Amino acid sequence: MSILPSDTPRLPKWPFLVGDAALLGIAVLIALRSPQPFPATVILTIAGCVALAALLGTIPFLSDYAARQDEALNERQRNLEALTRTLGDAAEQISIAANGLHELNDLAQKQLHQAQQLPKQLSAQLHDHDRQLNEAAMKENATLREQVETLRAAGIADLKSATAQLREASAALTKHETALAQQLDAAQVAMTRLPGALDQARDETVRALDKARIAAVEQLVAAGNVLKDNLAAPPVVAAPVTPAPAPEPMAAPTPEPEPESAPTPSAAEESEPASAAENENAADPPPPADDVTTDEPAEAIAPAEATDESP
Repeated sequence: MSILPSDTPRLPKWPFLVGDAALLGIAVLIALRSPQPFPATVILTIAGCVALAALLGTIPFLSDYAARQDEALNERQRNLEALTRTLGDAAEQISIAANGLHELNDLAQKQLHQAQQLPKQLSAQLHDHDRQLNEAAMKENATLREQVETLRAAGIADLKSATAQLREASAALTKHETALAQQLDAAQVAMTRLPGALDQARDETVRALDKARIAAVEQLVAAGNVLKDNLAAPPVVAAPVTPAPAPEPMAAPTPEPEPESAPTPSAAEESEPASAAENENAADPPPPADDVTTDEPAEAIAPAEATDESP
């Protein structure tokens, strides 16, 4: 470790001052003890002592002055070194700042270029988005059109099938009514000829008429329910419903020729077939009726029974 001049110990002043005082004292002693007038040697000795004392007295002050100069120089050197270090740090920071400015400039240029390209990219993305939305809307519209056409075709087909079923049911009902009317006419003719067998034939005819009407009403109710279900449920392509086969009309019983020698039946014998027919009617279970169309079959059957009982 090097020692700077400011760190070196200074010369003490007291030895020089003591030597100065000693020389001055020697000069005074020489002057006091020398005879008057002073000889040349005494004068030279006194002058040498005084000069040497003055020199010794000035040496510590000169050394202090030199030390102060050295300290000033050292302080200035330290300041210069600190200034040099500060300038070096400042230059390094300036170079770092310059590099940072170059990087910031490059980054700003890139961001400016990206900002210039951003409207084009946004317009391209918006164009693609609009195109995708248009394509999706067109596909959805096409799908909706197909579904509407399918539903419309299914509804038309269901209406046509229901109309055909209603027509077939009405035609079957007309046929049954015609056949039943014929049977009633034949029964009336047979009743005029055979009073004993009229009750049994009439009961069989009434039962056949009830069964035929119930079957026709059930067909009408089934067709109406199918039409209601097709209109209420989401339209789907349904398989055509084939109507139930109409019951064959019962043939009227052929009257048997009356034997010439047959005795006339009594009132008790005539009442036995009627009571047997009533027992058979009571034993037969009531026909099934739909919950929705319960009143219609009753209203339809009631006039028929009234017309049957009128003869």
